[in-house]
Amino acid sequence: MKINPRLIFVTLLVMNIHPAHGGTAPATIVINEIHYDEDIKTRRAEFIEIHNATPDAVDLSELRIAFHTSNGVSTPTPEIQSAVRTAVSLLKVEVAKVKEDMPGALETTPGLHAGLMGADAGRVAQQILREAGSPEMDPDLKARIAMMPSEPMPVTELLGTLVDLEDYRRKMMSFMRGYDVMIGPAAPVPAALHHHGYDGFPESGSYSHAYNLAGWPALVIRGGTSPEGMPLGIQVIASPWREDLVLAVGLFLQEALGEFPRPNI
Repeated sequence: MKINPRLIFVTLLVMNIHPAHGGTAPATIVINEIHYDEDIKTRRAEFIEIHNATPDAVDLSELRIAFHTSNGVSTPTPEIQSAVRTAVSLLKVEVAKVKEDMPGALETTPGLHAGLMGADAGRVAQQILREAGSPEMDPDLKARIAMMPSEPMPVTELLGTLVDLEDYRRKMMSFMRGYDVMIGPAAPVPAALHHHGYDGFPESGSYSHAYNLAGWPALVIRGGTSPEGMPLGIQVIASPWREDLVLAVGLFLQEALGEFPRPNI
């Protein structure tokens, strides 16, 4: 049986680093599954499934929370901004600190995301479809590729973009040194209808793309209802490896906000 040494190294690293204290910790992580050497080589499907078995509960009273109602790129509807403030008001009496603040790097999200996602001009997606025997492309995917440059990015330019990505992540982590959790909109508009997901793109996607680029855990929950009766999403974000904080705050808000009416569609 072939074992991928990179996976072993990453696994041992993850098992021995405790994100809260920056050092070693007792073994509280269980490996549920290791998946490697995927048969279909066009899939990037190697992964390690990890379960955090620690019994420690998250104490909300110790949390420092930053929030924003706009990322400076695309201004959300008033109802979405109100939903964020409602969530923050519920948390305010439970946590140690709440402050309206956001990373300045968020304003650079659309350009950085567009550069990385369009670096290959859609060639990989087209190759995957060909190898899968799919003769037609989904209209939304076709529309997305049409937004990309017609030719792949030169290697030197791509390397510069990757340097920009690392600088972006550095700035994001520097901001979070003063906070444990961040609350903000999930999108600037309510849930979109089919085939309208790219309306206003890439600015409209900047709220979720920010944390895809940073590699941070984020949870979207419903925070309100639009005048049209559609769900409004708010987002709970934390630093890498702090899914426990995201889930704890998300669960609190879900219970505190209660149930919302279903969309009339």
